[in-house]
Amino acid sequence: MNIVFSLGFEEGARKNMNLKVGTRCYSIQQWSEEQIEAMTGRDASEVCGFTDYYQSKIVVNGSMAKDVREETLMHEILHTMLDNSGIEEVSRQVKEGANLSELVATILAPRLHALLKENKLENIIESI
Repeated sequence: MNIVFSLGFEEGARKNMNLKVGTRCYSIQQWSEEQIEAMTGRDASEVCGFTDYYQSKIVVNGSMAKDVREETLMHEILHTMLDNSGIEEVSRQVKEGANLSELVATILAPRLHALLKENKLENIIESI
């Protein structure tokens, strides 16, 4: 699956990237405020980014400063990792007395390792 990622809003400024998280491949897209408002029905200043799990898409608000876009991308990637991890099961186990820190580390360590190993994450971060 090719991922279309806009590097700004100039015509032709597009780059294909793949981001695999767990068993899923996500497209990463940088949207304008108008696109975000049309899709979410919310004021774009309230939306840094979001993940569409049905379409395997991570969207970042392109109007934000570069460091905020990078942090937002990391935030959304963590959401995809948690979704893939079975966090609901973790929640159940914590309610039954399990150690939350240990459960989260056990779940995220192999996913973080795979994320870093399977993707050129530093290139994706630099591009956003």
